[in-house]
Amino acid sequence: MAKINDEVMLASTGNIASNIGFAIKGASVAEYLSIFRLPDPSEVASNPKTTKELVAMGRQFTVQVLCDVP
Repeated sequence: MAKINDEVMLASTGNIASNIGFAIKGASVAEYLSIFRLPDPSEVASNPKTTKELVAMGRQFTVQVLCDVP
């Protein structure tokens, strides 16, 4: 979920766009993720990971994306 930056919106248009957010439908995300052939959730449940292991895994695949409007 993302939200419009009020300061950028005000500087760009002279208005603030309140209560505007962006989201992606779950079905669209599921369709996109299907190309990666993730393991069946029942297989994952039989071998649970600790919080520490999950954090370490997540750090390998997590990036920050910033969009700057000139």
